[in-house]
Parts: sequence; structure tokens; C-alpha cells
Amino acid sequence: MDARMTLEQFLKIEPAIALSWVNMKLRDEYRNLEDLCDGTGFSVEEITQKMHAYGYDYVEAANQFRPVETI
Repeated sequence: MDARMTLEQFLKIEPAIALSWVNMKLRDEYRNLEDLCDGTGFSVEEITQKMHAYGYDYVEAANQFRPVETI
């Protein structure tokens, strides 16, 4: 069985699970968001849009998605 998640599956999962999965991949397997997308076949735009809709933005310096800062 292939343990890789498809983009379709990613777009359907719960926000907390999506956040955990993406941040784990960024921490353990990929240097940055672009590498993650190259390695998984996901689109940077699709991931960032979905995560932003969940209330998270990518912070390049931290290499993870964090809560959107409100002013």
C-alpha cells in the first residue's frame, strides 16, 4: 500500500490534520514549501490557499504554517 497522500485527499481532510501533516513533512522531509510540492506533486498555490482558508499562512523563516496574524 502506498502511504503517500494525494492532493485530493489533502484537500478533504480536517484542518488540524492538514496542518499537522504539512508541518510534519516540512520539519522531517523537506527544506521548504517548494520542495514539499515538488516531492508530492502538490501545487504551492493550492496548499497555501487551503491552509489560509483554515487560518494558517506559510512562514518561510520557520518553514511551517502558523496562524494568520491579525492586527
